[in-house]
Amino acid sequence: MKRFLAIPLCLLMLFYGTALMGFQPPEWVVPSSMLTASGSVASPAGYLYKVMIVTDGTNDVTLNLYDSYLKYRTQAVVGTTLIASPITINAAATFQQVQTISWYPPLAYSSGVFASPSSAGTFKLMFYYRER
Repeated sequence: MKRFLAIPLCLLMLFYGTALMGFQPPEWVVPSSMLTASGSVASPAGYLYKVMIVTDGTNDVTLNLYDSYLKYRTQAVVGTTLIASPITINAAATFQQVQTISWYPPLAYSSGVFASPSSAGTFKLMFYYRER
């Protein structure tokens, strides 16, 4: 009988103790899905750590980032820019098809991230972010 009472008591102390210490699960950096056109990357507030740009290797890619969440692509972008000037990847000069741009400290955003890329060729974008 004592064994059956001891196990639930130990489990209760374990869970109650972690709650008292303010245990929170680790905060993971989450990758977004691949974007091939303008679109929303993350919806709640959070931090943007890096963007990976995959190009065809022959055409430049220009990327604007906004602190805005749009449910539909047809809506007008309303929000502040996250970066002072657009990111331009000169694919012909670098001859690299994969470029990674990181920010430290990460870029903080309050309502979401909207990416507006442009290129004459094909490209894919993946963002790495963490929610607040």
